Amino acid sequence: MAFEPLKDNFHHLEDDVKDYIDAQKEYYKLLALKYVAKSVLSIIKITLFTLIISMAFLFLSIGVAFDLGEHWGDNALGFLFIGGLYLMVFILLFIFRKKLFRKSILKHFTDVFYHQKD
Repeated sequence: MAFEPLKDNFHHLEDDVKDYIDAQKEYYKLLALKYVAKSVLSIIKITLFTLIISMAFLFLSIGVAFDLGEHWGDNALGFLFIGGLYLMVFILLFIFRKKLFRKSILKHFTDVFYHQKD
């Protein structure tokens, strides 16, 4: 009966491997949750920042449009000028969108996923 201790060791090995696999599954679930939480938090931060900046630009644009309209003698000209300025900016952003945004977005999410601070 020299094989009895060896047989017991194999049973323990099987249990240990199952426990290890279960622990790894739980670890990767928690890791995925961490990455999803970081991504959602980043999206929320970016959205709030964009909303606040957009509101500031809106009120500044209205103020500048009225000021230009008063200077030129017609408010419609001020609003037309500001609208044209934003149209030109939009066209430039559309033309250079890949260079401007793709690199920065990829860098941000690479930092989130691979350069962990904690």
